[in-house]
Amino acid sequence: RYGWSVSERFGFVKRSTVGNTGINERRIEVLDGLRNLLPFGVTHQTQTELSTLLDAYKQAESVPGLSVGIYSLSSILTDRAEPCEALRATVAWSAGLDDPQVLLSEDQVEAFLAGNPVEPETQVRGRRGAFLVNSSLRLPPDSEESWYVVADLNQGPSRLARLLGQIKAGVAPETIEADIDAGAERLQQLVGGADGCQATSNTLTTARHFANTMFNIMRGGTFYDEYTVPRDDLIDFVRTWNAPLGETLSGLLEGQDHTLTRQQVLRAAEDSGDADLQRLAQEYLPLTFSRRHGDPSRPWNRFSIDIRNEDGSDKLYFQGNWRDIFQNWEALSLSYPEFIDSFIAKFVNATTADGYNPYRITRNGFDWEVIEPDNPWSNIGYWGDHQVNYLVKLLELSLAYYPGQLGEALSRDIFVYANVPYRIKGYEALVSDPHDTVLYDDDEADAIAFRVQEVGSDGKLLTLADGSIYHVNLLEKLLVPVLSKLGNFVPGGGIWMNTQRPEWNDANNALVGYGLSMVTLCYLRRYLKLFARVLAERPGEDFPVSSEVADFLSGIGEVLEQSRSLLGGPVESGQRKAFMDALGALGEQYRMSVYSGFSGDRSPVGAQELLGFTELALEFIDHSIAANRRADGLFHSYNLIRFDDDGYEVENLYEMLEGQVAALSSGFLGPEDSVALLKALRSSRIYRSDQNSYLLYPDKPQVPFLERNVIDPSLIEGNGWIQEELQSGRTDFIERDGEGRVHFNTAFRSARDLIAALMAHPDVADENADALLEVYESTFRHRQFTGRSGSMFKYEGLGSIYWHMVSKLLLATAETIVGAARSGAGADTLQELVGHFDEIELGLGVHKAPARYGAFTTDPYSHTPGFAGVQQPGMTGQVKEDVITRFLELGVRVENGEVEFAPTLLRRDEFLGEPLNWTFSVGGEARTETVEAGCLAFTVAGVPVIYRLAEAQSVTVFAEDGEPLVIEGGRLDRTLSESLFRRE
Repeated sequence: RYGWSVSERFGFVKRSTVGNTGINERRIEVLDGLRNLLPFGVTHQTQTELSTLLDAYKQAESVPGLSVGIYSLSSILTDRAEPCEALRATVAWSAGLDDPQVLLSEDQVEAFLAGNPVEPETQVRGRRGAFLVNSSLRLPPDSEESWYVVADLNQGPSRLARLLGQIKAGVAPETIEADIDAGAERLQQLVGGADGCQATSNTLTTARHFANTMFNIMRGGTFYDEYTVPRDDLIDFVRTWNAPLGETLSGLLEGQDHTLTRQQVLRAAEDSGDADLQRLAQEYLPLTFSRRHGDPSRPWNRFSIDIRNEDGSDKLYFQGNWRDIFQNWEALSLSYPEFIDSFIAKFVNATTADGYNPYRITRNGFDWEVIEPDNPWSNIGYWGDHQVNYLVKLLELSLAYYPGQLGEALSRDIFVYANVPYRIKGYEALVSDPHDTVLYDDDEADAIAFRVQEVGSDGKLLTLADGSIYHVNLLEKLLVPVLSKLGNFVPGGGIWMNTQRPEWNDANNALVGYGLSMVTLCYLRRYLKLFARVLAERPGEDFPVSSEVADFLSGIGEVLEQSRSLLGGPVESGQRKAFMDALGALGEQYRMSVYSGFSGDRSPVGAQELLGFTELALEFIDHSIAANRRADGLFHSYNLIRFDDDGYEVENLYEMLEGQVAALSSGFLGPEDSVALLKALRSSRIYRSDQNSYLLYPDKPQVPFLERNVIDPSLIEGNGWIQEELQSGRTDFIERDGEGRVHFNTAFRSARDLIAALMAHPDVADENADALLEVYESTFRHRQFTGRSGSMFKYEGLGSIYWHMVSKLLLATAETIVGAARSGAGADTLQELVGHFDEIELGLGVHKAPARYGAFTTDPYSHTPGFAGVQQPGMTGQVKEDVITRFLELGVRVENGEVEFAPTLLRRDEFLGEPLNWTFSVGGEARTETVEAGCLAFTVAGVPVIYRLAEAQSVTVFAEDGEPLVIEGGRLDRTLSESLFRRE
């Protein structure tokens, strides 16, 4: 009844033919229900680690006279010598069967299958509970019988008494069906409000778009009631972040309606003159239906959708990993564009002064990882790429929908820094051991926790020496991530990943340390291009920024200016070292200054100075992108760096799909070059013909186990110390098998283990230890180990298609087509680009046979291994890319605050061949619209749009009152477009 799945469906039906006055009836014996029902009070930990002990506390009871089972714990599990009552229960019941017998366990299933009668059970203790109903019925030919099995969770005494009263009075099938229909209707409202409803001749495409939209809002949430703000929930939100401000806001809104518009809230905050109230009003997001999503290996990642408060009211809440939730909000922005500035504010206010972001963001704040020494999945560090790609997409949307709005916010001092207690080490330490670069500041973490307890979530924000929250302008918040990336720029190689966490592809986690990301560099290019556009709107303006940031900016600018000679050709290792050393010193100096606290001093930075800096940085970026074009026409995605005393060398890795997507997205390539890249990709080792799609990287065979740890004899011949070790019979480091092959001691899982063993043997000379380490590297090639991507065979592993990246490729190709058309590319080039778009889209699977896809194609899936069909429905960021691509395919363009309909990618066969009564929702009650033959329909920002095939293009706008307005061409003016954005 409440949308929960609590157990496994479990049932048997036995049939026999019975003669009855010449008519053959079926006598049906039914045993149907649920098994392994979990009582209230079971935590994830107790279920996974202590399930047998947990069973000992379980009890199940039937209710006399009713088809009901109650499942509870005798007490909550604890090893303390104190009582811990379990006062809620799971309840299962059935309706629709005549006088069923209730079983509370699986004990009699075998008896039932053997044809023996079963006896009702009144109590089961110490075992896993089941709810099985047994009944007998007769079925005449061409007839049917149906019944229901229902589970209700979290039932306390009052709710349970009310439920039992309903069951005793009799729950009609119509009541249950009405509840199911109400849930389906509410789901359609949520999805429809995010523009998930469409009507075309291609029912698979429209069903897939509904599913994509549904999964997108499940991951990031959707807005509760368009642009309406519940007053009490807003006050609760502000109070959670800043208790004193919550009381202030409560006073400001006293006497106001229970629901306000978003604009009313923003105006009230502006009138207050309080920077933090303005910040929180802008950050407020009345989202619902958000599922906790993220990597299941993280200790706090538990999937759930909380939609009800304890009192039964709707719960407005969201939570998600940083790199999941902002991408889902990007797609949601198309339906609720007035919240774009809120998404941007939420993003930048949760980024740190050293230029990164915490791990998780929720309605009530943000979190970071804390090291758990005994947990191999636990680590600390920053994922650092997301400032440039996810933020630039939101900024681009703001420029498109609300031109000028970003520029006006650049100088507003209402933005803040997240205070994450991570401390990146100094540059020398980073180079010395790039795998150990971040310290956890326990004292600062304790101080943050104290401030949170005192004031609320604002206690996690950076403060000045006097304890006040430190405020900066938007320009500074947009500039700091750029400086942090450029401070780690490796000419000819990419952005150095040195914050202990991977970038982009989590499966390439081992690249952290010595890895260089060309992917991030490509998106940094796109970011800087947009940054320059925003600055160009205010050419003569000066922006006061923190003096520490101004110094960092000036220092990087000087290094770039003094290093122009590097742009003339390939960068030599010595030149690269000098360049990186200079930037590294600047980065260390900046970090140390902000870790000790901002001074509060400001320095003016002019727009022209920033434009010059941006142009120079783009020259260096373009030089490195060009240098990373491979001989086969693809681009390098990631590289490795080697730190030697006399220079820093860059080593290329194999081809990867991410790099091609990033190159297309960067804007570096012209239309013809984009065609060449897409051609090269299709003829590369990444292409997987059986699925007509692309791997993340080429599959490669694994070394057979018997050959995995075998030292090449040539490495032994010239090494006297190794030969002595073998002759001595010692096996501390190496050993010889019966066939004469030499192996390393199997205790050494990595070079780190070998180093520790060598250090424990001081009698081993340094030169012998170094030589042994070189032999180890030659044997295992750990330097080229990319992480889980090279050692697993599902998810983002070897031989797998990771569908999110394929959808990124599709979106990047669509954006390339739009850009090429805008720049006046030739018809042949555009046709080739559209051909590649069509092929990529076909490979995504919507129109594949289920046998080939591996499932019904109406749902998106995470990945397809080399040996199976698609895996993990809905668990993918692919849905965000597909939602955005779908609207590009439909031709919805927004530029300079105006909406244009230009469906150049839309297939003619999507138009209906016959009329259709289209039932849809845009967030409220279902509506029906007749869509004629030769038409198709969809919604944009909650407004229905119908396309009709015609000789010439025009738009007819139907207002709520007045005559329809006919516009020649396909563009709405600014006034009509703003009305559309307001969902009017």
